[in-house]
Amino acid sequence: VPRDARTKSLAEGAAVVAERLDQIVNVAVAAAERHEVSLLATDVAGGGVKLILTAGVPESVEDGEGRMLGVGRAIIDADLGLPVRVGVNTGHVFAGEVGAPWRRVYTVMGDAVNLSARLMSKASHGELVASRVTLEHAATPFETRPLEPFLVKGKRHPQHASTVGRRIEGRGRESIAEVAFVGRVAELAMLVSSLHQAIDERGACVEVVGEPGIGKSRLVRELIDRSDGVRTIRLTCEPFAADRPYFMARVLLRTAMQIPLDARPHHAGVLLTEWLDMYAAEWLPYAPLLAAAIDAEVGQSRLVQELGADYRAARLREAAAAVLHTAFRHPLLLVVEDAMWMDEASALLMAKALQQIDDLPWFGCFTTRDPSQGLGARLGYTATSVHLDPLDTTLSADLAAALTDDAAIPHSELVELCARANGNPLFLLELAHARRELGSLDAIPGSLEDLIGARVDRLSPSDRSLLRHAAVLGDRFSPTLFERTLGDVFPSPQAWHRLDDFVMFDQGEVRFRHDLVRRVAYAGLPFRRRRDLHLRIGRALVPRHGEPDGARLGLLALHFDGSGDHDAAWRYNRLAGRWARDNYATVEATAFYERALTNATARPGLVPPDELVGVFEDFADVAILAGRFDLAKDALRGARKRSDGHPVVTARLCRKEARVRELLGRHASAVTWYRRGLRVLDEHVAAKPAADADIAAERGRLLVGGASTFVRQQRYRRCAEWCHLALQHASEAGDRATEAHAYYLLDWALGELGDQRAAEYRLLAQPIYEELGDFAGLAAVLNNRGVDAFNAGRWDECTEHMQQSMLARRRAGDVVGMAQCSQNLAEVLTEQGRYDEAEPLLREARRVWRASGFAVGVGAVTNTLGRTIARAGRAEEGVELLREAVEQCRALAQWPFAAEAEARLAEALVLAGRESEAPD
Repeated sequence: VPRDARTKSLAEGAAVVAERLDQIVNVAVAAAERHEVSLLATDVAGGGVKLILTAGVPESVEDGEGRMLGVGRAIIDADLGLPVRVGVNTGHVFAGEVGAPWRRVYTVMGDAVNLSARLMSKASHGELVASRVTLEHAATPFETRPLEPFLVKGKRHPQHASTVGRRIEGRGRESIAEVAFVGRVAELAMLVSSLHQAIDERGACVEVVGEPGIGKSRLVRELIDRSDGVRTIRLTCEPFAADRPYFMARVLLRTAMQIPLDARPHHAGVLLTEWLDMYAAEWLPYAPLLAAAIDAEVGQSRLVQELGADYRAARLREAAAAVLHTAFRHPLLLVVEDAMWMDEASALLMAKALQQIDDLPWFGCFTTRDPSQGLGARLGYTATSVHLDPLDTTLSADLAAALTDDAAIPHSELVELCARANGNPLFLLELAHARRELGSLDAIPGSLEDLIGARVDRLSPSDRSLLRHAAVLGDRFSPTLFERTLGDVFPSPQAWHRLDDFVMFDQGEVRFRHDLVRRVAYAGLPFRRRRDLHLRIGRALVPRHGEPDGARLGLLALHFDGSGDHDAAWRYNRLAGRWARDNYATVEATAFYERALTNATARPGLVPPDELVGVFEDFADVAILAGRFDLAKDALRGARKRSDGHPVVTARLCRKEARVRELLGRHASAVTWYRRGLRVLDEHVAAKPAADADIAAERGRLLVGGASTFVRQQRYRRCAEWCHLALQHASEAGDRATEAHAYYLLDWALGELGDQRAAEYRLLAQPIYEELGDFAGLAAVLNNRGVDAFNAGRWDECTEHMQQSMLARRRAGDVVGMAQCSQNLAEVLTEQGRYDEAEPLLREARRVWRASGFAVGVGAVTNTLGRTIARAGRAEEGVELLREAVEQCRALAQWPFAAEAEARLAEALVLAGRESEAPD
């Protein structure tokens, strides 16, 4: 009885108590309604009132724990003059109607309810006590004070709880994911040392390799914390963007040129040209190429139009590397996480920039599970690998103890936690979280995916649904995109703060903390629901007017491919494939075309046969450029099956089949396909004898293709025969390109046969290549003229032709061909004794060929470099290079090159005064 009622009569006192009890009930009802929780029972017991509230039944709500704590505080803060105690707990309960037929009540029962009653009894008057699991799950922060662990009836282990004070405004809860850094001392020391050395002396790259959850990202975060203010750029790759060309390069290049990431294409184009004009004017003519990588709009330039189509991607990467080298001249820490998911176009572009990292104050730190995928040293740059092994038993125990330091768990359970995690920190983190939450190891799932799945399942239905729907959008997405596509499904603003353990905000976007989280959440959606969501998102992304831009095409292709709408999936994958091909992202283009054709063939009659043949052929073309000859053969086979016997189309497909065999080194098979194409045309002409320019043109291309194969087989007479036939048909069709190619091959073949007419054909080829603007062909002719001048001892003429050939290669964008020109010119300079001029040309050629994987070229240029250096007076260095060249040529079975290298090695040993070691 309150103090002010003690002097009154019993009846009056009872009336006051009843009135204040009613007031408490009314406050509880109002607070429950305001916080959208359920008041299930009001029982009179022990001279007071016991209220049972729940945020889980009959309907779940978002942040049920935070709402329950808010209701408890509202009742206490009302201060109605009666002693109030509140206990809050979280757990599974039984809900339903109980009691006799004449007095049934809907309520909850179970161990979680019993523990909440124990917590209430533990509270003092005017105090709210909540279990630790409730506080960990509450997204709404409150002031708390931990209580001493205490035993309660029915529980073997001490319980952990805290008193809960006022709500704290404007602060989210801490994430359990931010744990202490344990172990990895040697790895961290190596990274920090490499960072300082890279900044002070020469740049370097390190690849941190390990399985999911092994601690790669945690190690990198520790490195960033110890980078002493060095500028850091951090990129995180995503599997959803692995087939979106230049997805990661766009971020890096726009950052380098200070172009806002949200700048529209036209504005980005203006800023691009301004930046190039100010800082890299020599690359301004190549702005249209760079625009393709950063999603900008820039008008075409003459130099770009002159580039051969096959060489534009290489020149784009060269221009991008120059931009990055210019923009980041000061110390830079470049962090790329999950590099195995970087799209191929971005990976090749960044690898080009990293090939010169020795000369830059950069330190690259890349985390990956598989160095053979995405961005990796296999693309031509030098990198050191750091493999993260599972934590040893002692370190695992230290981490487990840190994660469960207030759980007072037995040592045997701590050992079992470590054993289950098998040294994987993320698995151990999830196990510790589950142990703290469940109170024992009995109900803990056995795999990392199951653990994450169990945590997702323990979210409220609305939070769980939000997380799973977000997973359909990908590993990262903007809140604006979510609002546009799924905003009507979820109330705005979305409660991302309650999903802190699963997602985070990164550069204004929502990002899943780990790909495993996204995959588990995505897998939790029923298949039909996933398809519906992909369809819904795809339709929301389709622009209302006009065609989508290139950046959006990839998203549309992805979502419609998972939607079951074969028509839309065919359309947008085909458009995305064409866009990727036109923007020199051939690997991504193959993926889009492959998905387009899968959808087209899934529903017979969806696409007209002629259109389908064209896409199969486009697929084959980009697969050849991407080096995916297996896909190219499948695509060409698919096109032939649907070509309906059209002679020119079938013959053209046979020619492309021959080209694939030629690239694979199967020259006999290539000739068979060329002959097959000619036979198709012969059969058609025999059935319908009539002049046809298309047939004549295709026949000429087949013949010159076969001649090219014969010259590589050293069948020079047969090459000359086919070239003469090709010239007849090329002249009939007016096909100047085939005519020039035939002249070039005749020069080669007749020159090898010692025929004096060789030079005549060479002079015929050069003006045609100049007329057509075919700089690659022109470069080959000029190179041959230089070789002839060299053999005749006309040194100045040789040098002039070689330099012109190099210029033509540059205009064509043929970086690998330029290296060949550098090698040839260096040979001339070495013969002239101009060693200082020859050496840088040879080193550049070796670097390019190493990066491109041209092993024969690397052996040849190492051979020449060794001789040049030995003759320049550094004989010992030359000996080492020539030994390396001999080994390389032998390994490739290039016996003539090996013999030449051995002869030069003998010369170098003599120059070094080591005649006795020289081979006979």
